[in-house]
Amino acid sequence: MLDSGATTHFTPHRERFLSLKPLDAHMSVYGPAQPVKGVGRVHLRVLEGKTSKDLTLDEVMWAPEETYNLLSQCKLQALGAKVC
Repeated sequence: MLDSGATTHFTPHRERFLSLKPLDAHMSVYGPAQPVKGVGRVHLRVLEGKTSKDLTLDEVMWAPEETYNLLSQCKLQALGAKVC
């Protein structure tokens, strides 16, 4: 899910991390604060038109109790991504 108000990226999927540093924190995505168990680098494959591109994101929060991926639109745009 792309979020224009998010300040960081979140995922519940531990297996997507290329590297992960333990973290013991709580952050609110939507609603009550959720536990964040780590922060690290994640590899994604994204669609751009009819082709796919590899994308590596740093400082992604691992929030195992979340139910979806959350991508920060402002962070993606800072990396030069075209967000429509």
